[in-house]
Amino acid sequence: TCKTLGYPREKLMFMSYKNYVTEEGVALIYKEFDNLLKQKSGANSIEYDIITSTGEIRSIETSISPLCNPGGEPVGFSCLARDITEKKESQKKQKTLEKQILQAQKLEAIGHLAGGIAHDFNNVLTAISGNAKLLMMDNEFFPEKSLKNLNNIVEATERAGTLISQVLTFSRQNNEETLLPIKFDLILKEAIRFIRSTTSTSIDIKSTINSNDHYILADSTQIHQVIMNLCTNAKYAMEDQSSGTIDIRLSPVELDNFTGVAGNNLSGTFFELHVSDTGDGMTPEVLDKIFNPFYTTKDKDKGTGL
Repeated sequence: TCKTLGYPREKLMFMSYKNYVTEEGVALIYKEFDNLLKQKSGANSIEYDIITSTGEIRSIETSISPLCNPGGEPVGFSCLARDITEKKESQKKQKTLEKQILQAQKLEAIGHLAGGIAHDFNNVLTAISGNAKLLMMDNEFFPEKSLKNLNNIVEATERAGTLISQVLTFSRQNNEETLLPIKFDLILKEAIRFIRSTTSTSIDIKSTINSNDHYILADSTQIHQVIMNLCTNAKYAMEDQSSGTIDIRLSPVELDNFTGVAGNNLSGTFFELHVSDTGDGMTPEVLDKIFNPFYTTKDKDKGTGL
């Protein structure tokens, strides 16, 4: 006990367990002592946390039995305790690993599914794009506005084709990316135009774009996809409201040894993309599942959420 708690014997002999057990643990121990006093026999096993002399929290498993006099009346307790901190940490790591394996299996299943339909979907896109281009060749029969709409169709099918290419890359488990110097503000403005055209007039879209003429090294299709998904989710978050606002901001930031999501240190000039809405937001439970490809809060007739 001295070794586990880090106190010398002389000090520990005069300490109450309440001095080194967490508040929740004290309540649990007291409850078990009270139960055993009433039962006058048996043994109960409990788990609780202790606080060492250095402030470290460790987990303890204790088996408690009453000590009785010849008349059968409890006069004390016998406790057998062991430190299970490493065991619990190992179990936690194992559960995390199991979740990661399950996630990998789900992603693999999506990859097989995606690969199966991507080629057929590409054929449909080719037909749409080809017919739109044929119509554009007969430009003398169409007003300028119609030609502009046809051009939008062609651009949309080309971007969809790039997405299909990404799906096929994902299904082959190929992590190669095409990163090129691109202007973030141009992609953002294009995405905002598309969002405005498909969003209810009751939703106000505000944008503040400060690019300082900087370029970024990225995949333009992925950047466009991220913006579209964030804004689409923002729209869904406000669909039950009579009005709402999507606020989109882009600005360069200077980072100095900033720890990124992947654990890498980032320094230099970067872009910060900020998308917020006036919807209900997410509960902590939903937030914990946002990277699960099979999880959605949408009703059956509102989409898959994938």
